[in-house]
Amino acid sequence: MPGSGFPWEQKTPLNFMNIEISQDCTHINVLFSGGADSTLLSYLLLKQHPETSLTLHFMKHRLDFQSPFMYDCHAWLENHFNKKIHLNIWGKTFIRPAVESILLDFPGYVYTGCNKVPENEFTPSVYIPYDTPPVRGSVFNDFHKRPFIDLLKPEIYKIYHKENILDLFSLTFSCGAPKKQENRVAACGGCFFCMERDWAVKNNINNTQTPRSV
Repeated sequence: MPGSGFPWEQKTPLNFMNIEISQDCTHINVLFSGGADSTLLSYLLLKQHPETSLTLHFMKHRLDFQSPFMYDCHAWLENHFNKKIHLNIWGKTFIRPAVESILLDFPGYVYTGCNKVPENEFTPSVYIPYDTPPVRGSVFNDFHKRPFIDLLKPEIYKIYHKENILDLFSLTFSCGAPKKQENRVAACGGCFFCMERDWAVKNNINNTQTPRSV
């Protein structure tokens, strides 16, 4: 069965939900897509570092189909933390130029939610050119942080479960080849991101709720 390398508590340390920030970090920037990783990353940073200013950056031109999901997740975060969360919408299309641009225009550090890519867990039936599976390049510089880079997607879902925020997970959207159906956007169900999400839910031993289908 895929994911049989777990159980969770042996694979991940007890403090795996803690995200440390540098002492000189005066501002947190997060690349925010409305996907499961970037949304959880935003949640944890807001929860654990409430006194540090934070901006969410949405790459609208590339991920326009995710706009409704991104706005829903953003609204959930604002409501949950009872605060205004600055949202910067602009058109950088790839992570590296996005990080570079942010660091030129905004202070502090940039956090991205890239998680570890599994090997030989499933074979996507819908392919995304140059992005199936996604390629995780090196960080841009010391001001670019990726706290999830050693976590597989089931571990990301596990954090949602332990934080009791599966309602937030159900608002996220993880698909690289979405389909437009009338007035809504639906996940393709066969790309790497859809299959990774489905794998995460099905292989989580503490899954007690059924989130919205991918």
